Amino acid sequence: MKEFEFKGLNRTQLIIAGAVALAVAALQMFGMRTLRDGYGALEGAIQESRILERTVEARTSTLARYKSIVRLDGANVPVTIESQSRFYAVLLNVLSNSGFNDADVSKASESGGMISFRVQGEANYLMLLRLLASFRQSSYLMRLSELSVEGLRDNNVRYSFTVEARVSAAAAEEAAAQ
Repeated sequence: MKEFEFKGLNRTQLIIAGAVALAVAALQMFGMRTLRDGYGALEGAIQESRILERTVEARTSTLARYKSIVRLDGANVPVTIESQSRFYAVLLNVLSNSGFNDADVSKASESGGMISFRVQGEANYLMLLRLLASFRQSSYLMRLSELSVEGLRDNNVRYSFTVEARVSAAAAEEAAAQ
């Protein structure tokens, strides 16, 4: 750094030197403020990016959970039942695998390629919930309707529901021909 002597300068030169010094100081302050504002904007963008990443992760996991529930992978898409007897066998299998061997199963209706069975009985409430969830895990397309649950003692319930399925067109045509 050079030393500067002010003795040899006239008044105009001193004013110019002072103005230059003020201009340099103002420029430095403006530069610092611009850097600080830019840094603040960068921090805001980083925080927003982190929030967006967490949101994408949450939505991705939710989508994966929904996909596992609905099983949209193509290999496990539920299909229609081949025949009425196959539907009855599948229904009894689901019931027995869930511990509902004593359930009363009766044919409710049959029309337009649709067949339905009425299931009723008494069971533990949590077992009934597992049974209802197991219908969703079946590889056949079934619909539950007319669900009725009445509370009993010791967490037991009296239940009643209808399970309905569409019989494949080929099986429906064979049944109509006979």
